[in-house]
Amino acid sequence: ICKSLFFFSSRRRHTSFLPVSWARRCVQETDSKVIYYFAETQTTQTSLKDGTQIFLFKNNQLEFHYTNGHKQINLKDGTVKNLKANGEEETIFKDGTVQKVDKQKVRTVYYTC
Repeated sequence: ICKSLFFFSSRRRHTSFLPVSWARRCVQETDSKVIYYFAETQTTQTSLKDGTQIFLFKNNQLEFHYTNGHKQINLKDGTVKNLKANGEEETIFKDGTVQKVDKQKVRTVYYTC
């Protein structure tokens, strides 16, 4: 049997050891995470015990937000973007090309041969 907690904001909150259901699936919670499902945007947010936030969007974009300010964004096409707390960025494309943007917003692209 699966149960969900519903809030007036169209959000479901699932807490430790509470089986939950959405889209005909059940998920068993643990003490180490809390899962939120935002129905309007079809986005799932998982909050881990260490403060890390994981977002899964309708288009299969997956984002990791770490407590030190670093963000990793995995795009559907295989591209991975790393956004550092100090303003630096690194994008790794599926073909191996790497684009880096430093704190002064200078962009450098490294192509694969």
